[in-house]
Amino acid sequence: MPNDEYDILPRNSIERLKADLDNLKAKTNEMSSDSGNREVIGSINELKTSINNLMGLFSTAAEEMKMEEAEHVGVEKKLGPLSRKLDTLIDQNQEIAKGLVVIADMIKEHFPKIEEEIDSWSKKKTSWRDEEKEEEPKFIDIPTKRPKVDAPQQMTSQQNSSAQSTQPQSFQQQNQQPFQQQGQQQNQQSFGSLGPMPDFTQQSQPMQNFGQSNQQSFNFGNDLPPLSAPDPFPSLNDTQPKKKGLFDKLLGK
Repeated sequence: MPNDEYDILPRNSIERLKADLDNLKAKTNEMSSDSGNREVIGSINELKTSINNLMGLFSTAAEEMKMEEAEHVGVEKKLGPLSRKLDTLIDQNQEIAKGLVVIADMIKEHFPKIEEEIDSWSKKKTSWRDEEKEEEPKFIDIPTKRPKVDAPQQMTSQQNSSAQSTQPQSFQQQNQQPFQQQGQQQNQQSFGSLGPMPDFTQQSQPMQNFGQSNQQSFNFGNDLPPLSAPDPFPSLNDTQPKKKGLFDKLLGK
């Protein structure tokens, strides 16, 4: 029965039906002696209960509708700002889409010029790199020749020493001997208290030999006049004040 289709009736008509049923029930009580009347009374009672059930359904439906209306109002309050924001977003998206379309049209118009500028710039860049590579100095590795070391060095040194011993004394050696003797005498007189001076003649022999070996090819002492004797060394007992040099003045001595 609740699944059957029915039209919603107003409350006044339902109350009238209920009153009519009550009147019929009262009349049937008077006619309760007859069997047919009993059947009519039973059907009327069933109809009355069904009407009462229908009234309860209507009342529950009305309450649910009121609750739904209250919920709908709350949902509208919540969804109102959201719907407004959605509207603004839709408007902004439309404006952005229009701007993108305009930019795409501008790019299509100016894209060939941009390509030409990019190509020219890349060509200039490659030309600059080529010029820099050409300007870089090229270094050439020059091979260095090392002097060859003669194996028989000892033989040549021995030959030179034997040749020097056979040669006569040069002009420089003859003049060195009296100069050395005079210097030794003066040093012995001035530095007698310090002990005997060491003999430097033996140490000067290698230098003399070196000078003799060079005199074989370069002899510069034959045309020079003889050397004069050097001045004597000053004695240590001299009490004359020393002259201050440049370094003594700087150091404050």
